[in-house]
Amino acid sequence: AKIGTSVHNAILTDAEGGFPLLETEREAAYFSSYLHFKKKESPKFKMQVPRLYDDELMITGEIDALIDHLKAPMLMDW
Repeated sequence: AKIGTSVHNAILTDAEGGFPLLETEREAAYFSSYLHFKKKESPKFKMQVPRLYDDELMITGEIDALIDHLKAPMLMDW
């Protein structure tokens, strides 16, 4: 969970124009997949979506980003 959280935070930082810091080579390897996607697709980030909850069903989830992609918006799950 720590690696996933770190990589998600690094992607968010990059999407906001910041300089992400990663602590381990494994985190950097996962982040490099995102960089490959970013270079290939040139996504235009519309928004980062907050965590969603349903108390009745006791579930939670997160859409990591909404981007403009080609002719239609795309929901991203890193």
